[in-house]
Amino acid sequence: MITEAQQQEILSYLSVKKLPIDMLIEVYDHFISQIHDLQARHNLCFDDAFQKTKDSWCNDLTPYWNGGWELENRSDLVRNFEKTMLKSVFFESVKYAGIIVLASFVLSLLFPKEIFQYLILLLIVIMVFAPIIKIIRNWKAVNLPKKHSKFTLTLYQNYVMIHLSMAYFLFKSVSDYKVFVDAFLHVSTLEWQVFGILFIYLALATICLFTWLSLNRYLVQIKKVEAFILTHQLN
Repeated sequence: MITEAQQQEILSYLSVKKLPIDMLIEVYDHFISQIHDLQARHNLCFDDAFQKTKDSWCNDLTPYWNGGWELENRSDLVRNFEKTMLKSVFFESVKYAGIIVLASFVLSLLFPKEIFQYLILLLIVIMVFAPIIKIIRNWKAVNLPKKHSKFTLTLYQNYVMIHLSMAYFLFKSVSDYKVFVDAFLHVSTLEWQVFGILFIYLALATICLFTWLSLNRYLVQIKKVEAFILTHQLN
């Protein structure tokens, strides 16, 4: 049985490893489970089991500068998680963006230009403004990293505002929606300019979806983080 004081000792040890809080929660649970297992299997006292657990995680948890563009020391665990996270969100965004492009092409075949152009405008407006509306509606949660600036709450917090950083491109896409309409209507010409414009349309959808998916994942993680901070009185 691990006492509250021992749990606090584990938490204090992990707190200096510069882990985002949502990752700290996962690692903390793994530490508790691993220490329990070592105590049960090898009849170890807490201190010995805790030391063995720390040793087994040492390489993954030790922050260091890897000589790259990063300005702060980070552990391999954090770096690998961020790579996996970004790859997952990016490919999911591209997949759904591809579906949107395909659906837009199908709409161009089904409707006359007079109707199709307004469907494209509606679709672009939804893609651009839906993430912004969701950010505003969840502003209290989105703003939590500023309240707890001492910590990184979750790596997703770095990407929920990427949408706004490209505001000019996004709003320009809304005002120039007819360029996309013409591109879809002239796909059969097979001109490279047409496919270049459609690639921009794909990029627009990908950026909007990347923000949307990152925001959704952020909101899921932030609930766990907020409860953990409150329970363990992190400050």
